[in-house]
Amino acid sequence: MSVSISATYQSGATLLYSLYRPSDQKRYDFTGLSFQASPSDGLAALPEGSGSSAGLYRATLATPAEVFTDGPYEVEVHDGSRSNLVIGVMAVVLKDGADVSLSPSTGGASLAADALDAIPVEGGVNAREALALILAAAAGTITGAGTGTLTVKAPGSGASRIVAHVDGAGNRTSTTLALPASPV
Repeated sequence: MSVSISATYQSGATLLYSLYRPSDQKRYDFTGLSFQASPSDGLAALPEGSGSSAGLYRATLATPAEVFTDGPYEVEVHDGSRSNLVIGVMAVVLKDGADVSLSPSTGGASLAADALDAIPVEGGVNAREALALILAAAAGTITGAGTGTLTVKAPGSGASRIVAHVDGAGNRTSTTLALPASPV
């Protein structure tokens, strides 16, 4: 399996990339082909394209499942001419050594069923759960307006997603979130 790394930057730059695994706070060693606390070779070249691809930097990295365990990773892009300053970070989610952040399918792109579950947002809420709450808040129905307890329901399913208690001025005093169940 592999991960494709792409970045756009000014043409003629010397770009490098590194990989960080948040689960164990280790970085990839490109010589030892393993994740280590202090890799001896933690940067790899990110070559620039030519012609109409000038300013587009790309590399492909093999990601065998025995080294790249399931979960989130960060690809950091460095400017080699500026003391390897990090100029960009990309999130990647791997499962069985494959990038499940986005995978090709017929007619477009699709997400693996559990890809969004592996991306933490905050407070124990993952990306899939956050999107369900955002959809409910943006397009769901509201009941209880003017009563002190607002309930926001998900469009389609009608599941209560957000219950907010408000004071006389309409300020939220507490909020309860009902997160959707994990996909099967």
